Amino acid sequence: MIELRDMTDNRVALCGDMQEFQQKMEEFAEDYGGSVDEVVWKKQDNLPEHYMDAIRLEMAKMQAQIEEELGEALIKES
Repeated sequence: MIELRDMTDNRVALCGDMQEFQQKMEEFAEDYGGSVDEVVWKKQDNLPEHYMDAIRLEMAKMQAQIEEELGEALIKES
């Protein structure tokens, strides 16, 4: 379970999988011109590390897919 929270208006979405997370992120981002300026990750202390590893792997796949569609990197180097 991933809890997604918009700190501006305190909207909360509970996401059961990565597809739902991606969909909700896109919905939240629509209110801000399609972009998200900051992401803060928190996890429960008792969450096994292999769950976080699986989430990181899925996030990397999602990022690569989005970057391929956009034709540019999501994270700009300074």
